[in-house]
Amino acid sequence: MFFMDDVEPSVQQTAKGLSVFLSSLYIIKHKGLGVSRTDLIGYIRKLTGCHPLAQSLHQLICRNEITSKNQKIAVVEGLYMLFRELLPQLGRSHGEKIIEDLDVFEYSTCCWAYLLSEAKSETSDHESYAPRSLTSDEGSRFCDPVTVTGIPGVLERAVVLQKIKDGEKIPHYPKEVLRETSLQRATDIEKILLSVHPSLKTYYLSMSHASVTGLNFYINTQKAFGDMAEELKAFPQLNVSPPLRLKD
Repeated sequence: MFFMDDVEPSVQQTAKGLSVFLSSLYIIKHKGLGVSRTDLIGYIRKLTGCHPLAQSLHQLICRNEITSKNQKIAVVEGLYMLFRELLPQLGRSHGEKIIEDLDVFEYSTCCWAYLLSEAKSETSDHESYAPRSLTSDEGSRFCDPVTVTGIPGVLERAVVLQKIKDGEKIPHYPKEVLRETSLQRATDIEKILLSVHPSLKTYYLSMSHASVTGLNFYINTQKAFGDMAEELKAFPQLNVSPPLRLKD
């Protein structure tokens, strides 16, 4: 699941807010809310343009996989920014009650209700994922992944260098002699390895992360806060009473 013992929001939240935030995230993950989780994440990607947030939510909610500290930070900070934009704030409250920064997570359920309601009319056609292996042919997790022109897939540098040293020919390589200069860093795999939990052997990467242009958290809900709160009635599962208790 998702624990915050190693992650603290950069904007301090109340104990109640953290509890409501975690409780609502648990419900989104485990309860049927009548909205596809893929549609929901696709809508969040569209609103925010924050692909680390959408990617981490997909891994957590859809794939039920353990998340790294970096991914937890992406979820906590990304959802805080999203919820902050959805809720009334100074200068943009239109006469409504202002929600202070400290209290944002206390209204997590209202924000999720709004997102779920809006996601119903969205399409998730752009939410497609492709598996990327994080292990070499030898079965161990990549330490220094490389690619070689003409050879499909990713290889471990040390293994390739040993083959070069032994004069061993690599299958599918078009030239007679493989040289060290033919190796190129697999930077895409390197970035994934640095971001995800060490236990992951396969990572499902969004194929649309480079093509979907988000709104960069610039959100005009055109709904009053009271209307957002009213939408909670359509998702009674979000009403957690009492919310999860935080460990002292």
